[in-house]
Amino acid sequence: MIIYCEQISPRLNFIFAYFFTERLGIPFNLTQSWEAFSVSTDSKINYSHRVLQNGINIIPEGLLFETGIRIEKPTVSYFNSIPAIFRNQEETGLTFDIFSAVFYFISRYEEYQYYEPDIHQRFPAKESLAFKNIFLNQPVVDHWILFIKQKILQKYPDLIFKEESFTSIPTIDIDSPWCYRHKGILRNVGGLTRDLLHLKLQLIYLRLVVLLRLKPDPWFVFNWMKKVLDQNSQQAILFVHVGKRSKFDKSVSSKSPFFRRVIHKLAKEYPIGLHPSYISANKLSTLKAELQNLRQITNQPISLSRQHFLKIKLPEYYQMLLSAGITDDYSMGFADKPGFRAGTTRPFRWYDLKLETATSLYVHPFCAMDRTVNTQNQETVAGAQLIYNELIEQVQLVDGLFITLWHNESFNNLFEWNGWKELFELVLQKSAKK
Repeated sequence: MIIYCEQISPRLNFIFAYFFTERLGIPFNLTQSWEAFSVSTDSKINYSHRVLQNGINIIPEGLLFETGIRIEKPTVSYFNSIPAIFRNQEETGLTFDIFSAVFYFISRYEEYQYYEPDIHQRFPAKESLAFKNIFLNQPVVDHWILFIKQKILQKYPDLIFKEESFTSIPTIDIDSPWCYRHKGILRNVGGLTRDLLHLKLQLIYLRLVVLLRLKPDPWFVFNWMKKVLDQNSQQAILFVHVGKRSKFDKSVSSKSPFFRRVIHKLAKEYPIGLHPSYISANKLSTLKAELQNLRQITNQPISLSRQHFLKIKLPEYYQMLLSAGITDDYSMGFADKPGFRAGTTRPFRWYDLKLETATSLYVHPFCAMDRTVNTQNQETVAGAQLIYNELIEQVQLVDGLFITLWHNESFNNLFEWNGWKELFELVLQKSAKK
């Protein structure tokens, strides 16, 4: 594939590499020579305001040749029932600048523009272009790539593309392996006192029988979890919290021999990533200390991460991950709504808009978190199943990756989480490869 463009920029190089190398698997060359482009016998894409009579014309909107961040946000239109941005007004070529549109989403350009943060200073779903225009549940980037792939094939049917296929990847955050055990006398006495003051007699009873070893701890579900995953031929990724206690960090001490033994065992059965503490979100020294701690516990190199509370702010947080030695992040999803935050189901390299450079950090977006569906959207198990089913179908349409976020405590079958064990099994069954 030869691509003509009048100007070459870091943004342009990044998005063409993503499009053609990573997603379509087609070797490409960029040229600024119209003469060389015109006489070439390769398949052609013309990314300029000139008109190529025998090839594919895409008119640049201008975003890929700029630096800095615009104030205004793009408007949304539709083609073939699929949302699009950066629509062009000219009659020749593709109806919108697909390269700028993809860049806007996977660079997370809108998270650099003005928005109202939530109470944790996060970028909420309600501020996103996708939510405001009612397409958060559609992986539009993947639809756009399939669309241009079909256009290229119509023009150049002999081209061979990289094959993508639907795959399910459940990921599980372990904020704490236990609800009651191994949390110390003071924490349990405090918990009993709190439950007593609120007359939560069922919880008082449960805590006592668990501490007396008459019942298993309700959050310690790892044997059941492995059985269900194996039955559906799926491999989960586990993200482990090893930070110190704070208002939003309630884990068991990582110094506990019981904790270290459990995590060391899990690391032999699953890929393990760090679940950085809430207080580490803007403290590089804390992030590095927690990463080193987990590496010592597992006796493994750790390069995966998902931030606790999904507390990420661009570009500072991803710059921190790179400084700490993290290569793959799984935090790209919303805490308040299910859907596709970056418009895609597949990983992409993070482009640092502040430094205008492509980085080595890979971002793996997820489409649904259990707590979002249960506590934020207040769905019943039946309602949650419909949401997950729709997301699975959306991902299957684009042969994408169905990455979901769960917590071990969600599988306790107690009170508000009753039935979520069964839901996890149903989601794995529906998303298992046939």
